[in-house]
Amino acid sequence: MRFRNLLFGMMFPMLCYAQDSLRFTAGYNALEAAIRQDQTASYRMYTNIGISFKGFSAKVSGLNETGRDTENNTYFFGRETFRIGNKIFPADLIYTKRVYGKNLDDARELNGGFGVRLTDLKLNMGDAEIISSGWADLIKHASNKFNGLEAIISVEKSFRDYLIDPTIMIKDNGWKYLELQLLTPPIRSFVNFRAFMLGEYENKQTPNYLIGIQASL
Repeated sequence: MRFRNLLFGMMFPMLCYAQDSLRFTAGYNALEAAIRQDQTASYRMYTNIGISFKGFSAKVSGLNETGRDTENNTYFFGRETFRIGNKIFPADLIYTKRVYGKNLDDARELNGGFGVRLTDLKLNMGDAEIISSGWADLIKHASNKFNGLEAIISVEKSFRDYLIDPTIMIKDNGWKYLELQLLTPPIRSFVNFRAFMLGEYENKQTPNYLIGIQASL
C-alpha cells in the first residue's frame, strides 16, 4: 500500500495540470527467453514507460525475471525504479524497490531506497565512440536486510548493429555483480528480434551463462 501511494504521490502533481501538452512516453521495452549452461530456463521482461509535461517527467523502469535457478527451484525477482526529472537536468530523483520469492504471489521486499540517476551517459574519444548510451544510479538503502549505499552503472556500445550491454552493481558491504550481454543485429518485424549471450558474475560464485532470444519494441 505504501508503495502504491508513493507512486501516486509522485505522479499526482503532473496529472493535476495535464492539458494538451501531457504526453505518454515509452522507452526500452522487451521480453527475453533464455537457457543456462545447466539447462534451466529464465524469462525476463524490461519495461520503461512514463508521462511528461512541460519538460517534467515521471517514469517507471522495471526488470522482472522468473524461471528456475541452478538448483532447479522456481523463483521470481523484480526491480522497479520510479523516476522524476526535468529535461534541462541530466539527472532524475529515484526510488528503487527489489522483491524476491518463489513466484509473483510469494515475492517479498528485499530492499528499497532513494537516490539519483545520472541519465544520458555517453563517452567519445576523438572520433571513436566508447559508450553509445547509459545511466548510473546512486541509491541509499534503509532496510533490515541492507542499510547502505549501492551504485549501479549500465551502459551500451553499438557496433555494426551488434550491442554490448554491461551492467555493474556494487554495494558498500563488499557485494559485487557484473552482467555482460551481447546481442546480435535485429531482425526487424512488428517487433525487433535478437539472439543474445549473457554472463552473470556475482562475487566469487560460479558464473552463470545464458543464451536466448529477445523481442523488443
